[in-house]
Amino acid sequence: MESAFGFPAALLVSLARLKYLALSNVDLDADEEIHSTSPCEVALEGLYLGVVSPRVIKTLTKTLSNSADTPPTLCRLALTPTFEEGFAEAVAELIIACGSHLASFARLPLIDFRESTLN
Repeated sequence: MESAFGFPAALLVSLARLKYLALSNVDLDADEEIHSTSPCEVALEGLYLGVVSPRVIKTLTKTLSNSADTPPTLCRLALTPTFEEGFAEAVAELIIACGSHLASFARLPLIDFRESTLN
C-alpha cells in the first residue's frame, strides 16, 4: 500500500493477518486514538516499511505483541529510516517486542515507486 494518509488504525491492525505487508508513505488518522489492541490472529512474516509514521510502527508493534499466536511470526523486517521525531524509538520498540525471531533485517533506500515505474 502506498500513499495512504488518514488510514484507520483498526484497518491497519486487520492487515496483520496477511503473510507479507508492505507500506510506503502511510500515516494513521491523526484524530484517532491508538488503543492497545486485543489479541488477534497474526500471520505476518514479512514487514516492509518505506517512510511510515511512528504511529504506524507503534500500532503494528502493539498488534504483533498482543498476538494470540506464540511465538511471534515476524521473521523479516525491512525499513526506510526517516528523520521524523519518534521514528527511531518506534523501530527500537518493534525490534525489542518482536525481534527475537527475526531472520532478516534490512535498511531500504528511499525510492519513489511512481518515478521508477514511469520509465
